[in-house]
Amino acid sequence: MLPVDPPPEPARFQERCRARGNRWLAEHAPTPNERLPSYWREFLPDLCEGFHHRCGYLAMLDLDGTVDHFLSTEFHRDRAYEWTNYRYATGWLNSSKQTLDEEVLDPFEVREEWFEIDVASLHLRLTPAVPARMLPRARHTIERLGLRYGPRVMQKRQFYLGRYQAGEFSLVHLDRVAPLIATAVRRQRLLDHLAVNPPVSAAEVATVCETDLVRARQLVRIWRLAGHLFSQGRGRGVRYLRY
Repeated sequence: MLPVDPPPEPARFQERCRARGNRWLAEHAPTPNERLPSYWREFLPDLCEGFHHRCGYLAMLDLDGTVDHFLSTEFHRDRAYEWTNYRYATGWLNSSKQTLDEEVLDPFEVREEWFEIDVASLHLRLTPAVPARMLPRARHTIERLGLRYGPRVMQKRQFYLGRYQAGEFSLVHLDRVAPLIATAVRRQRLLDHLAVNPPVSAAEVATVCETDLVRARQLVRIWRLAGHLFSQGRGRGVRYLRY
């Protein structure tokens, strides 16, 4: 998982979804296995764009995703037509999530330093940066949704890494379609570099990792929190080493 900023509510959502949906809810009493009118589907393209065309849980490209009600309509009927309750999710994962609701982490609340991909195995793992109070839910999330090494997830990760290793994808493109894998590739590059080279500056991190200085500084912070790097010095003289 990667953090996602809540996308802005689309124009006409109030009229075309919220108002129509809440009117329907008011006119129909709840029934077992009820099927609500899916007025939200009209705004699926907006949700997809707001999530950068990536599943909010897999953090990989999906142009055929679905609207996930983070709080399920079964237990939170009143949230069925609320934009802030929608997450963009791969179809099979949405079905797997079902009514887990707040048992799993919300893409809007996670931090980038909490999860990472191991380049060798392509397994997703938690880092030491996950707060203790969030750890049980983080573990439950990656196990229950098959994010650690579920077969469907692994197939996609192997495809994207394979295309990059074959030279068909640039690292920049890999960052767009599978950013967790791109970050793992960059991390391994830097750790390999530091195994035989002196401490590096943020500018040198940018060069080794093929990114800009702003992103290099973000990555340094992430990898320090995740326990891969430590720093020496202060201010402009700070340098980074591997543990």
